[in-house]
Amino acid sequence: MAILRIRRMHIKNFRCFHGISFNLGKVVTAIAGHNATGKSTILGLLGHCAELKMKDGRPILQRQFRTEFSEIIKASLEFDPASSHIYTIYLTQDEKDCLELAFRSTWQGNKTRFRIIPKKSPTRKGVGKMNWPTLYLGLSRLYPVGESEQPKTSDIRFTTEQRQRFFATHKSILTLNETPLDCSAITIQDAKKRTVGIKTSSYEPICNSAGQDNLSQILLAIMSFEALKEHRGEHWNGGLLLIDELDATLHPAAQIKLVRYLYRSAEELGIQVVFTTHSLSLLKFLCKRIAYNDQDGSNNYEIVYLTTRNEILEVFHQPSYEEVYYDMHNTMSILESPSQRVTIYTEDHEARWLLDKLVGDYASRIRMPEISIGANELLNLLKNDPIHFSSIMFVLDGDVSDTEIEKKLGDKWREKYMNVMRLPAGVGPERLIYEYLCSVPPESEVYEQVAATFTGFSKRSLIEHGPDSYLGCSEREQYKRWFHEFKPLLECVYPYLAQDMADVFDQFREQFIKAYNNVAPLIGASRIPETAMAKNQVV
Repeated sequence: MAILRIRRMHIKNFRCFHGISFNLGKVVTAIAGHNATGKSTILGLLGHCAELKMKDGRPILQRQFRTEFSEIIKASLEFDPASSHIYTIYLTQDEKDCLELAFRSTWQGNKTRFRIIPKKSPTRKGVGKMNWPTLYLGLSRLYPVGESEQPKTSDIRFTTEQRQRFFATHKSILTLNETPLDCSAITIQDAKKRTVGIKTSSYEPICNSAGQDNLSQILLAIMSFEALKEHRGEHWNGGLLLIDELDATLHPAAQIKLVRYLYRSAEELGIQVVFTTHSLSLLKFLCKRIAYNDQDGSNNYEIVYLTTRNEILEVFHQPSYEEVYYDMHNTMSILESPSQRVTIYTEDHEARWLLDKLVGDYASRIRMPEISIGANELLNLLKNDPIHFSSIMFVLDGDVSDTEIEKKLGDKWREKYMNVMRLPAGVGPERLIYEYLCSVPPESEVYEQVAATFTGFSKRSLIEHGPDSYLGCSEREQYKRWFHEFKPLLECVYPYLAQDMADVFDQFREQFIKAYNNVAPLIGASRIPETAMAKNQVV
């Protein structure tokens, strides 16, 4: 049977949600935001859409693959009125739209019982929940075993292979020094909770930390879906795992390892994992994963970031880490030192001077180390360590040819190395400005303005003291020496150069933004809107 997935959710009118829509990742979705923005409510509404009858399979710890909204969220007669349409979920099968499932709410039993009920749909027979496994892990799983009066241990239904994988994954994610020797199911009557504890050479299952307990339950949920997939065989059509506060009690490295594990497992099983989080380290990791998402299509990772920054509830669609960071901290960039900046390697000082001019106001987003490295050596760095240098931009001089680049990076370098580009005009920065001055008509405003600032300046004196007046060195060195000696004059000339070469410079800036936006998410920097760099922003 084809895999069923939730593609999109629209909440028409429920509590703080009014006309809110968002996509879910095909594999992993993180729901984030401040407290009281409705994150757990979304989990409850998602899980309420489906269930799997007990006869079709049971989880290792829970009674059944079923999520009941009323068991997660308590309703209020005052604030949760009956409604003919609360929300709609849109599903796909084999990535083709196949079903819309809408829900209404009502109060029953003399207004003592709040219920959310599927509505009739022209695309689906009946009005009951879908026959599809869902599993919800709420905050009750975080009840510390050590605070229970009488925890009871018992054997757990594990095969030898399951037990070995459970131990190995548990140890790897938490980076434990001790090797698990055994495990036991633990029942906590006063919290109505079941979990599993690890035994090592140093402690018993009931002595596990809250982080170990938390992780154990998540791993068992995945293993429950694995067993269910095997049990259902050709009738397997995926499922939905919902986790509230995934990061709770786990250190940052463990959080990221856990998400990697969930992604691999969910992709292999054909299930979706949706979780809530407040962890900035985890969100930073995820923002890198969504940086190249298709804005309108279906993506493996998604972040649904909820915010009430302007009093009403909004959703940041595919947010940058910078947006998340400032909203989470309830602050703004103007109050803090600059955030992550993209590093750019150039050949020399002259290239950095021109690039700084070209990028205008966005110069604050980049850093250019004071280095002098030829194009050949720069390309060698990238070729020999592409993983490390993928987060660095390489801006070569304009006189570097395609042949030179292809010799180092291959003929498909533009597709493979999207962090490499050249300065405009096809010549080096120093030659570009000198040749521009030589080509400008004598009656031009450029000469009038420069002569007013630098007494004695003229086309004759320019040529007389041009690059070839520096004897005894290479042509490249001649231009460099000329550039440094005439730099104050060049500062005066640049605005005219930028005006006369506006089309060429604008094209370069478009290419720069694309290259910058390919690199920025890799270091947690925010992208530049592709319409942002207008001509009047150029310095």
